Amino acid sequence: MKRLSLLDACFLNMESVETPMHVGVLLTFKLPAKAGPDYLSQLVARLRGYPVSRPPFNHVLAQGLLARLAPAWEITQDVDLDYHLRHSALPRPGGERELGVLISRLHSHPLDLSRPPWECHVIEGLENQRFAIYFKGHHAAVDGMGGLRILKSWLSEDLALLNQPPPWAMPLPVSVRLPSQGPLAPFQQWLARARSQLLAVPELYRSLARAAQEYPNGSISALFKAPHSTLNANIGGQRRFATQSLRLSRFKKLAESSGASVNDIVLAVVGGALRRYLLELEALPRLSLVSMVPVALRPQRGRVGGNSMSGLIVDLETQLADPTERLSAINTSTLAGKRHVQRMSRAALAQYSLLLMAPLTLGQITRSATRLPPLFNLIVSNVQASKQKLYFDGAELDGMFPLSVLFRGQALNVTVLGYADALTFSFTACRNAVPSVQRLAVHAGDALNELEQALGITDTSALRVVSIHSAPRTRKRFAAATDGP
Repeated sequence: MKRLSLLDACFLNMESVETPMHVGVLLTFKLPAKAGPDYLSQLVARLRGYPVSRPPFNHVLAQGLLARLAPAWEITQDVDLDYHLRHSALPRPGGERELGVLISRLHSHPLDLSRPPWECHVIEGLENQRFAIYFKGHHAAVDGMGGLRILKSWLSEDLALLNQPPPWAMPLPVSVRLPSQGPLAPFQQWLARARSQLLAVPELYRSLARAAQEYPNGSISALFKAPHSTLNANIGGQRRFATQSLRLSRFKKLAESSGASVNDIVLAVVGGALRRYLLELEALPRLSLVSMVPVALRPQRGRVGGNSMSGLIVDLETQLADPTERLSAINTSTLAGKRHVQRMSRAALAQYSLLLMAPLTLGQITRSATRLPPLFNLIVSNVQASKQKLYFDGAELDGMFPLSVLFRGQALNVTVLGYADALTFSFTACRNAVPSVQRLAVHAGDALNELEQALGITDTSALRVVSIHSAPRTRKRFAAATDGP
């Protein structure tokens, strides 16, 4: 039995019909050149032949009074793979719109928490000789980076590698230790965690005091500074999904020209896209929108599943019309935030993350989120999947699109993923609260164009939209950044 961390338990407790707490990923593949008409039927049949033997796919929530007070995962041998692995087909013509409608619907449905909390959908009928696979898993069981690590261990850089087992049957890395099943194991795990957290309290206090001077967005006084916006309305359980794929080299060129990081460019593009979108709706707040930017921590040795992350609070500077001023301000804020986080131990970071999550969690559980000032307006994540092309069973992975969770009072989530030579912007939105989310996907490309023009980089011919459903300024260089993309 493995007790959930406090952060994992927060995600579990926030589960509701309006806020299903699962993350997902859509993978699109090119069919192998010699694939016959029954290729996908045979593939699904082969995948069903593997046992579910790897955590977190064989983890189920423990039952009983103690488990309700302190949730825990336990290993189950009774996994109904016919339930978890599903084969679907798109209606003709099987274009991006039809795929987007299906994925939006699949991502809207909560997971069955009486079973291992994951699903895998193999989807055929996609135009241009392609097919798709959509995974989703509960955020209490795996975070975005953990899910990507599992996917990368499953996919291969070798086109010729065939008959790969599915993720739920992959062998565990040798460094992973399964949780002890002894009678005293739960108490020993709780005692070790409590001791670590207690020792980190003085460090957390010093870090918060230091943040007031060095990183104001990370201090207690910065809580609830985000303005009210249309993005922080009541939400329902139905989702919309839109994406835009942009060439990574454009971001690298901007980073080299400005001295900012690729991640700073991404945040500036998101800020610019949101400014355009809210101006169209006549709903742009006077103060800047505030984003939570998750920061993945190095996973603990032997750990599998769960969440290993902290976060930075970053103003997206949506009140600024000048894209270079927006980028400069974001660059200054993220550098200060990264220095702040890097000086903290893992235990102190865990407490810091819980401190950031506490008002959000309380608002979700008490349903008071929309009656309080928002802690932040949206979450913007940026993760690197693979710099190399990946394959599965002879099929080339040509697109990877992450989907994320929404909280009460948080109607939009933006996740940016790097794969091969592209950055994919994925927008997960409440169907009711965020109208025409595909406009945000288009505006991401517009914001990138605007930033290139402002910095004197005018080659915008590489824009490629994969959407589902000003005058030139003087070039300037920002303070040199020491962090990478």
